[in-house]
Amino acid sequence: MFRGVAGFDIFKDDLDRSVFLAQARDSFDGSALRCLTWSLMDNHGHLASQTREGSLSVGMHRLETRYAMYFNRRNQRRGHVVQNRFKSLLLDEETYLLRVVRYVMLNPVEGGIVSSLEDLEDYPWTSYPALLGRSQPMLGETSLTLRLFADGEDAARRELRAWMRAGLHKRDPIATLLEAPPG
Repeated sequence: MFRGVAGFDIFKDDLDRSVFLAQARDSFDGSALRCLTWSLMDNHGHLASQTREGSLSVGMHRLETRYAMYFNRRNQRRGHVVQNRFKSLLLDEETYLLRVVRYVMLNPVEGGIVSSLEDLEDYPWTSYPALLGRSQPMLGETSLTLRLFADGEDAARRELRAWMRAGLHKRDPIATLLEAPPG
């Protein structure tokens, strides 16, 4: 997770989000750093990734630096864009990973950007539409995430929808870990 300095908006419009995702595709090269799921809010974003040791810090530093340079140039400003170091958790059990996947994708619903799980299926600034096969992936490999739910795309998508519905508007204790300030 990464957040704008003092909570300010780091994604002011769709161009900002598109540029960030293009830069993320360069940083998440598919070998050392692979994105499982993601969502972008106005003042923060989430990237759930699979990584080899040491590659997450390098990839995120590169991504945050490149995006800050773009953002500052576009907005005629100077200084930090992202608050502190990004927040990361090491998950060594699939159960926790599934809960993080759900938390990341439900963030636009819980944050009031979209009003329902059905609206989330068409919200372009999360990986959920691509995982459901409703759009092309803008970041990440949908097959990696779908395999967490079932073998075969259709079965995995059914299980994913059910998993998302089961967690809607229920505060998962893992949210406490994800929302705590980095430190």
